[in-house]
Amino acid sequence: MFFQLLPNGFLADKGKGWEAAIHFAVTGAGDWAVEVKGGVCRVAEGAPQAPTCVVTVDAATFEGMIDGK
Repeated sequence: MFFQLLPNGFLADKGKGWEAAIHFAVTGAGDWAVEVKGGVCRVAEGAPQAPTCVVTVDAATFEGMIDGK
């Protein structure tokens, strides 16, 4: 799944000083939490406790976004 691979592609120097707790609510693929803090990107299944942003999308649209469509 895309979310487990996110930390591998995270560029810490590009995210320096940025903190976020993003909730991806993907219909058909579940909820995912992406946290960026202290130059580290962490991903967990489920919603974060206090998201700074919520992205709601269906699985087909999200897959298209990943594919660049």
